[in-house]
Amino acid sequence: MKNDNQIVSKLLLDFFVVLEKADTLAIIQQESIPETFFQETPEFILESLQKHIDETPDDKRVSIKHKIDQGQYTSPYQIYHDITVASSQEIAKHEIGTGDYQNIDYFHKFTTELLIRETGRLGLRLTNEDEEVVKDDPEDVLNVLREDFDKISSSYNVANGETVVYMNKVEEPPLPAYHSLYSSQSPPEPKIKTQPLFSSLIGKSALDLRNTIVPDPYLLAKVVGTTKTVPSNSETLKNYGNPVAKPPGPGQLGGQVLDSFFHPNWYTVEAPKWLVYKQRALKPPVESTLVKETFDNELRTFEKVSSTIRSFGPATDSRNSVLSAELRNSVWFNHFGVKLINDITKKYSGISTSNGDRPAPNKEDTAMEEDTPLDDQPAAIDANGKDNFDLDDLDASLDVIKLENLVNYRPEEVAALAEMKREKEEFKSPARIQKIISLSLLRLNKLRQERYRLNGNKKHDASVAEVVLYKKITKLLTLLLRSKAGQDQAFPHTLSKELPVLLNEIPGVLPGHMPSSTSSINKTGRLASIRGPYKKKKGFM
Repeated sequence: MKNDNQIVSKLLLDFFVVLEKADTLAIIQQESIPETFFQETPEFILESLQKHIDETPDDKRVSIKHKIDQGQYTSPYQIYHDITVASSQEIAKHEIGTGDYQNIDYFHKFTTELLIRETGRLGLRLTNEDEEVVKDDPEDVLNVLREDFDKISSSYNVANGETVVYMNKVEEPPLPAYHSLYSSQSPPEPKIKTQPLFSSLIGKSALDLRNTIVPDPYLLAKVVGTTKTVPSNSETLKNYGNPVAKPPGPGQLGGQVLDSFFHPNWYTVEAPKWLVYKQRALKPPVESTLVKETFDNELRTFEKVSSTIRSFGPATDSRNSVLSAELRNSVWFNHFGVKLINDITKKYSGISTSNGDRPAPNKEDTAMEEDTPLDDQPAAIDANGKDNFDLDDLDASLDVIKLENLVNYRPEEVAALAEMKREKEEFKSPARIQKIISLSLLRLNKLRQERYRLNGNKKHDASVAEVVLYKKITKLLTLLLRSKAGQDQAFPHTLSKELPVLLNEIPGVLPGHMPSSTSSINKTGRLASIRGPYKKKKGFM
């Protein structure tokens, strides 16, 4: 018994350290536990707490931190009891779905589950009842431990399982009525088909004893989990739709669950497939006189699956799984993409702050950085100290006159060219050209919005000013791209080969068969004869 007390005290000391670190909302410091309240049965802790508060609202309250400092905890169940009470009192102060609400629920789940696992691992009794029975019958200690552990672990609920239900009522179309000349039939009464529609879990914690109120016509329902163990191969559709050659007997269950839901066309639809990264390798040299005109390396190269380049994408084919490609993408993004985005953001924010700590550059340095010429060779400098940007140095092929421009004369082309000639002095550096492009795009967007505002929903062609701006922007972009600006600079971003690439996907829904209408086979257009069938008599000779 002394050894058990030492194990319990050591367990509680270690657990208190973890409890203080995990408590980010100061739950253990809140005085929310009634001093005279204690419930021995874990299933009735919250109900008894509500009844105790209603009967004695002025009862003195203490905190878990106070009890830890006073050394009042002597068993794991006591701290389990107080964590449940404190979390229930704190979670009632917040709305369902808020951040603090979810954090308190997670704190309760984490601490109680950790306590249950550690207690079960050490083989301790979670309650002090039946101690005399254990002393009289020492061989029954394992059974008592198992019963107490099951009693506590069964009261641990992940969620309360509430969901919103809407009873959808649809009126079925009436059947076609057959009119008769002799008897009049009353029209059939419309049939109402009722179908319940369930929402996802509302996210309410099991600690929250407040009644969930939903407006009409919605209702509340409880999700009851199954106790059957689902086998691991139940995730594949093959397990449900595998054809069976021999029908099952009367006492056996059928293996085909989704017979009426499968269609033969579904098996020909190409399933989503992920890109497999490969690399080229060289075979040993080929010595043959039959392929003299072929390049040697073309015969030696072949593709093999790379062992160094691996993708984060799923390695399994989704045709053997029920999971969709959208779920795989979201799982990848939540596990890897968000972390990579945060790392890149911190990296660039650190670079910007480090650059901000440097001393301010001189005016001459900033002028040199802004007026960097587009070409690799230095630009000519005038006597006034201004560098000239010569458009003729780009490419000789740009001076070729197009016959299309001679045949189709457009006045806006002349206006755009005249405007570019007026702003020729501004085309001295890539930074200035990019600034002109940005300002022109803003002006173009403003003109387009004014045209939409004046014309309303009616279609109207773009104005001459919009066309001139458009031609100017395209010309400046072409000029900037064909120049040598930025070719000697290394691009800081590299494309990762570890990103998953989805090659194909099924758009829309799977094809299904059209419902076939039943028609009688032996149906003729003639009326039935009154005499009935008869045979033609042969004449006498």
